[in-house]
Amino acid sequence: MPSDTEQIRAALASWQQAFNGKDRAGMAAVYTSDAVLLPPDMDPVEGLEAIEGFWGDFADSANSADLEIKEILVGGTLATLIVNFKLEVEGQTTEKGKSIEVWTRGEDGWRMHRDIWNTTP
Repeated sequence: MPSDTEQIRAALASWQQAFNGKDRAGMAAVYTSDAVLLPPDMDPVEGLEAIEGFWGDFADSANSADLEIKEILVGGTLATLIVNFKLEVEGQTTEKGKSIEVWTRGEDGWRMHRDIWNTTP
């Protein structure tokens, strides 16, 4: 069986593939049912339906996302990640930034529970 770290890496790779394929349901599938996004300069985005809409709308205007995991810390059923990202967005320069994610392990494996990020100037 893959290690916790390997499972988390695979789940995040699945999210990236879904984003790049503009697969709204695939992006939402990586989150817990009560997940919360904390986007910069916006109100929190709560629940799978809202998360699916948020990422789907964003992916529609983006060409691609590239994620690089810098750190994974696993402790029991919780894990935190530090991730660098690069987004190619239509009509804009490339956006780069970083995020902190909190993941939880349940019966169906590792899922993202909280997600906060900002861009790097």
